[in-house]
Amino acid sequence: NSVMWSEMEQRPVVPLILAATALACGLGSASVPTPSGGGLLKSDLNPLITEGDPESWMTLKADPVVVKDGDTYKMWFTGCCADEMLRIGYATSPDGISWDVYPEPVFEPAEPGAWDDHNVETVFVMRDEGIYKMWYSGLQHWDKVLALEAPMPAIGYATSEDGVRWTRYGDGPVIDQYGVLWDGQTDDWL
Repeated sequence: NSVMWSEMEQRPVVPLILAATALACGLGSASVPTPSGGGLLKSDLNPLITEGDPESWMTLKADPVVVKDGDTYKMWFTGCCADEMLRIGYATSPDGISWDVYPEPVFEPAEPGAWDDHNVETVFVMRDEGIYKMWYSGLQHWDKVLALEAPMPAIGYATSEDGVRWTRYGDGPVIDQYGVLWDGQTDDWL
């Protein structure tokens, strides 16, 4: 099936990543014009969610995905970085502009030794038959990956009834090792 566009009186909100500096970023929005208008229009209100406390788990925020559920917009995003671990954050909004950000992550890296024990990031979330379904990128610490002591990043899957409390599917990824790695010793791709 193809996606069909139709003229809309109001322009839907699309989340964007806005780099404020090399060390901090916020989340902003753009509106989608009617199909005949072409391009995205950046909101004058950006950034909508700004950088956080430098000691916080969400100093940096990126990779947002938004689902409209009834009258509420729900956003999941990657947060980082006091301890250099990536986590999934959550925010809600009545209008897609003013956001209430949960103070704690809603999805954390797994227990030590798991394939996704250091980073969980770059989510895609959808609601299907009353269940939130999330696919995410996960990995162990980059030092282990680069030393070939841990698997490459992979895609994990989790479900939730409320979009806040998530259950991982199985003990491993659903799609294994999607990335490529440069081996500096052999000057070749692995």
